[in-house]
Amino acid sequence: MNELLFFVLGAACSWPLRYLAIKLPADILETPVPADTPTRPSLGWVLAHSLVWLGCTWHWPLPATAACWAVFASTLLTLSVIDWRTTLLPDALTQPLLWAGLLCSATQLINTPLTEAVWGAAIGYSALWLVATVFERITHKQGMGAGDFKLLAALGAWLGPWALLPLVFLASLVGAVVGLGLQARQKLHQGLYVPFGPFLAAAGCVLAVTGHAFFLNLLQAH
Repeated sequence: MNELLFFVLGAACSWPLRYLAIKLPADILETPVPADTPTRPSLGWVLAHSLVWLGCTWHWPLPATAACWAVFASTLLTLSVIDWRTTLLPDALTQPLLWAGLLCSATQLINTPLTEAVWGAAIGYSALWLVATVFERITHKQGMGAGDFKLLAALGAWLGPWALLPLVFLASLVGAVVGLGLQARQKLHQGLYVPFGPFLAAAGCVLAVTGHAFFLNLLQAH
């Protein structure tokens, strides 16, 4: 029964998230939404969110906990699509995601203790900010946007500080492979870059399921 309910809830939440995926970038860029933009979400979009919610209820038996992680994953999926298409990570999604992580931690709906959630958010933001600032000072080029800092802060709030190292490592590795693959196939034009947000989001979902200890053990083994 829970499986059917979560499948339907995933389909239901896909509709407002589809609207936000279109509306938020247009608002940030101050451009009108193209008239030919479909108003209804595609079947693939709805199915993706439904499967995300279904997977969460399979992995987390407690409905309240499963619902928290389903919202987490659906938000990350939406952010990934927005970032891939526009290289934007809207505050209207990253900031609620961060606060939701802290609140879920404070109410013990997820296993991340509140102290770790706070440190995860603080370290997640400051670590990427420091890397991006040093890179910009050395190269005089912007290598990463503030949206990436805020997304990693949100992921830190949900997963804790110990997950940040394997998360960034996994996201960087997969992002580099994808970027090189696109460049080799001449699908990455000069001056363009592969956005980092989708890979942070994907790595966050992986670590939410597997836990960070598995990847830390792999890193230590090598």
